[in-house]
Amino acid sequence: MINWNVSKKDLKFVGAIIERAINDNKKLNAKSLRMDLIAIHKNGNPLDLEKLLSANLFNFNHDVYGIMKYIDRKTGRLTNHFLPRYSRASKIQEDGNEKMQRRTREKIKTCL
Repeated sequence: MINWNVSKKDLKFVGAIIERAINDNKKLNAKSLRMDLIAIHKNGNPLDLEKLLSANLFNFNHDVYGIMKYIDRKTGRLTNHFLPRYSRASKIQEDGNEKMQRRTREKIKTCL
């Protein structure tokens, strides 16, 4: 079952994201996009909604249209290994990469 519970703060960001997307493409369905964004955000791929809202047009469109294309509407999860650029999961991955790079630099220093 899809989790639809979202905070008021997140709901405001989702509304602003939808408004921006519809200003760019009047053919988008606001209700469908709202459901897609909330479903993804609450069911396995939390988004950094604030950063998504302020993203440049290329990255904004990548995430919004990618979510609409790759969402499984039965589960609220993304398919085909699509990962939004403003996914909190990618932030976790970046942090992990930074830690790994730091450890590698420290190992190199001990070898010198």
